[in-house]
Amino acid sequence: MVSTTREPILMIPLGNFKFVHAPGDPDQLFNLSNDPQELTNLADSLVHSEMVAALRQEIADQVHEDVLWSQRRRRLVARSLMKGKITSWDFQPMVDASQQ
Repeated sequence: MVSTTREPILMIPLGNFKFVHAPGDPDQLFNLSNDPQELTNLADSLVHSEMVAALRQEIADQVHEDVLWSQRRRRLVARSLMKGKITSWDFQPMVDASQQ
């Protein structure tokens, strides 16, 4: 069976632990030393709640930074395209039907 996702899946290795985050799905945390087959999800464990909260925050901060960086790049391109002859943002090859 092939698993598919519509959102980015992020995995953070942390020592013996592996944290997996996929929006819309429950977070997963595994202790690979004790559970190499990843059968026991520790993400909801009270013992690991601080670690999970810190990893979620790390993901939120990084995604936020990535979005801001992407916006800066797109604004730079948009400003550049508005100089001189205005060029479409998307590539659309011009087709002259009379020449076909």
